[in-house]
Amino acid sequence: ICRRFRSLGRRVALGGPFASLEPERCRELADHHFIGEAELTWPQFLRDWQAGRPQAVYRQEEYVDLGLSPAPDWSLIEPSDYLQMAVQTSRGCPHRCDFCDVIQYVGQKFRTKSVDQVMIEVKNAQALDTRAVFFSDDNFAGNREYTRELLTRLVEWNTALARPLSFAGQVTVQVGDDLELLRLLSDARFNFLFLGVESPRRANLEEIHKTHNLKRDLVERIDAFSRHGIIPSIGLILGFDHDDPGVFDDLRDFIKKSAAPIVCLSMLNAPRRTPLFAR
Repeated sequence: ICRRFRSLGRRVALGGPFASLEPERCRELADHHFIGEAELTWPQFLRDWQAGRPQAVYRQEEYVDLGLSPAPDWSLIEPSDYLQMAVQTSRGCPHRCDFCDVIQYVGQKFRTKSVDQVMIEVKNAQALDTRAVFFSDDNFAGNREYTRELLTRLVEWNTALARPLSFAGQVTVQVGDDLELLRLLSDARFNFLFLGVESPRRANLEEIHKTHNLKRDLVERIDAFSRHGIIPSIGLILGFDHDDPGVFDDLRDFIKKSAAPIVCLSMLNAPRRTPLFAR
């Protein structure tokens, strides 16, 4: 896509996780290359552009204070083209799963927007007549105290609407241990949550340092979401070092026991800069 636009004489700016984590593979693809988060560097680029001196590379060294992150300008899109609008409340994840490039890009320190910021974005989405909002956080419940405060506000606002919104997001299976949080998610009208289960095999979870999935029975945790009226979509991965031909039977049995109606089964990938890639 970048090459096609450049062949037409259009200038290209490229940023995001891939451009930040593998800059050497993007160097020849764009006229303006953004490495790291862009809340500060993108406005600087626009100022440089207007002054006639845009730089080839803009690099954000420190993690950005999300209090500086502006609400998206959705006036430039046609909302009816989208099944749901996306809102991000946080960046970062305290876990260190071997295959995950998220923490390589946004760090392990959990950073959040203010609850007021998030509510503005949700209300902006509702004003576009959307029916659903997806919270695009890699770990929506990374800070339980913050998540409870946000959910309490969402419940108060959403239940007062003539046509309440539906919400979806991504959380760890640990949330299945927290009945208060599950109740708040249900009351706020979360009807779908993606759960990173990865594997039913203990050796695999230990191998990739996802030991927080081992503290309680996975099927019981998944069932807790279903009992609160939340559809669990479980993410599973094939190709770990401890997988063998018997893993297919293990996966089939686990999926049947979990009764999860949606299963996302992926082949293991090792993004550059992750511990898995290095290993």
